[in-house]
Amino acid sequence: MFGKQGNRVVATCSMGLLGLALLGGCGDSEPDSAASSAPTSPMLAAGVLLPAADMPAWNGAMVWATTEPVEGTTALGVCALPTPESLGAVDVQTQDYSATSAPEEGTIPDPHGTPMLGINQVSLFNDEAAAGAAMASMGIAMGTCDPGTLNGTDQTSSQISTTATGQTWTANALDAENPDLGTFEFVGFAVKGSALTTVGFSLVGQDANYEEDPLTAAMDASLALLP
Repeated sequence: MFGKQGNRVVATCSMGLLGLALLGGCGDSEPDSAASSAPTSPMLAAGVLLPAADMPAWNGAMVWATTEPVEGTTALGVCALPTPESLGAVDVQTQDYSATSAPEEGTIPDPHGTPMLGINQVSLFNDEAAAGAAMASMGIAMGTCDPGTLNGTDQTSSQISTTATGQTWTANALDAENPDLGTFEFVGFAVKGSALTTVGFSLVGQDANYEEDPLTAAMDASLALLP
């Protein structure tokens, strides 16, 4: 998405020297100093995305695996969130996940029913202030929780916690076709330098009770991977 502009060699010849140019060239070529000194956009290095083992375990009842994006599905669809690019991100890396099994039977939501989806997205901005402003915008979007891409009703959201580097949220909506079920989402945002990490996952079931912030460990692991 972002390229580095290399040196561009420019050769010019006057019409009067065209014959000489055809025979022996028209002098030494000079690099375009403006092109060679043009600033390049910062880029994220490889290895900034969470391995599946570091995704939230949800009371110890999830085992995650990395997956390719599936059109029409998303881990975060209850509330409408701005895209990192719309907030000024210059580079974005995303990894999707799916919960494949659970060590404990009877976990609610049922881990053997509708697949549980997860996401880690790392966005790089031009500076720390821009990254902080982007996280603030994400928090505002979660707080207002305008309906997102999920086919649900009665969207609600609430903040779980605030930390020195970020914030965590939960949101839920009733299934538009089966009001006995709901989609429960958990998402955290944190900033380190000019990078913003988003870690989230969603469950489908009748309830989603938790004893402590389910995102804390995963957020710490994600921050440790950032430059």
